[in-house]
Formats: sequence, C-alpha cells, structure tokens
Amino acid sequence: QAGSEVNPERLRFDYTQPEKPAADKLREAEALVNEQILNAIDIGARVQSLDEARKSGFVALFGEKYDDKVRIVSTGDFSKELCGGTHLNFTGEIGFFKITSESSIAAGIRRIEAITGLRAEKYVKILENEFDEIGELLNAKSASVSDKLQKLIAENKKLHIQFKSVKLKAAGNILDDIAAKAISVNGVKLAAAVMKVSDQGNLRQIGDRLREKLKSGIGVLAADVNGKAAILVIVTKDLTNKYHAGKIVGKMAEIVGGKGGGRPDMAMAGGKDVSKLKEAVQRVPEILKSFD
Repeated sequence: QAGSEVNPERLRFDYTQPEKPAADKLREAEALVNEQILNAIDIGARVQSLDEARKSGFVALFGEKYDDKVRIVSTGDFSKELCGGTHLNFTGEIGFFKITSESSIAAGIRRIEAITGLRAEKYVKILENEFDEIGELLNAKSASVSDKLQKLIAENKKLHIQFKSVKLKAAGNILDDIAAKAISVNGVKLAAAVMKVSDQGNLRQIGDRLREKLKSGIGVLAADVNGKAAILVIVTKDLTNKYHAGKIVGKMAEIVGGKGGGRPDMAMAGGKDVSKLKEAVQRVPEILKSFD
C-alpha cells in the first residue's frame, strides 16, 4: 500500500505494482470485497501495545509511525490492521462496493478508485440504463448486445476497406487525367495538380500511384487538408541525380507560408496559406529550370 483516502461514499487506494492488472483480477478483487460485505462480519476494535499487535498478526501500513499503544481493527479472520478509526460496526453497513477506475499515477505506483453504498448502486443503475439504451439502438436483447456490436464493428471495418478502395479507384481515374496532361520541362515529364484528399496519408498513396503511371518524370500534388496546405513531390529514381524532391518541395513551401523537405525521390511540405496552392503548382516549371 502506498496511500489511501476513505470517506463514507468512496475510496482511493494507491499500491505499488509495475504493470496494469488484468481486468479479471480487478473483478476478482471487487467480488472478494463484496463477499465480505455480504457476510456482514463484525468489526472489532481495541487498543493494545504495538509489539502485542504485531505478534498477533496485525499489519502496519507503508512505514507509518505508531505510538507504543495502538488501535487495532479486525474483520473476523479476513483482515487485521492497525487503524486510526472506522465508522462501521459490521461490514454489511457498506452496502455495495464498485471499482470505478484503475490507473497509473507514478512509476511503479497505481491507483484504484471505488464507490460504496447508495452511490455505488446509483452508478450501477446508470450503467444498466445506458446498456439498455444501447440494446434498444441495436435492436438486440441484453444477452446478444455484445455479439451485435462485434458484428457491427466487423461490418464497419469491411465498409471502410471498401470505401477506401473506391476512393483509390476514383483517385486512379483522376491520376490518369493528371498524367495525360503532363508537360515537358527541360525534356522531363512533369505532372502537377491541385486535388482534393482527406489527409496526407491519402496524398502519399496517390503519389505512389502517380509514380507508377509516370514511369519517368516528376509528380507534384497539392491539396487543402483540413484548412492547411499540403504538397507532395515525387521524382522517379532515374532523375534523382539531377532533381531533388526535398529541394523542390522546400521552394514550393515558401510560397504557401510553410516549410518541408524529404528524400530525393519523395518529399512533403505543409503551409498556412491554402489560397497560394495553385500558384505554387504553377511555379513548378520555373523551380525545375533553376536546377539547370
């Protein structure tokens, strides 16, 4: 034990342990406490010498200092401790014990928080009502709520994969158009465009596909991602001896009020001014000519 706080409705118990306990162990501890509550065990308290208390098997807590005479509290044979005070005559007065959280508060020290009595009963009732509402939303009986949720999660994952596939297919069609409109700058194929994407990850995926379509060339993709300018530059391997994607994207980033960089064959940049994305893309031929 590394500390505690107890009042009539709740408790906090700090203890030393390096790892988070398994959920079933917490349930086991909770069940053990409630078993002792239901047993309605008499709580005995008396004062005796510290040496006598220790010889009788009473537990002193986490290095506390005790007087020669100490107050000892016992819960039958289940628990024996040196304790400054308790307001119970028997364990049944607690009513009901419910763990509400378990967390780490420092290196090697964890904390359990719990509630008791009417507060615990109200808490469980709230959970029960929420569970019933979930069951109604899922049109499922209590016993099958978990199965229904698992099926919905599996279906959602499947739909997400399908949706992602559709988006990539649509992006592929757009890339065909971008590649078809590629221009030649210093004899190098340049495909550049401003497009719509949901995140930078999608921009990278689309860039990889543009690289495949170009075979040899430079691809530049720009997009407004959640109000921020995002730019991707890809340079096929055969051209990295002359053109550096990181340097190209760095110059484009200056136009949109940002910065960026990366490898010779792939680089990304971000910026604040999305209104300048089109200008940044239009100036790519000028940037490429500066490499001569």
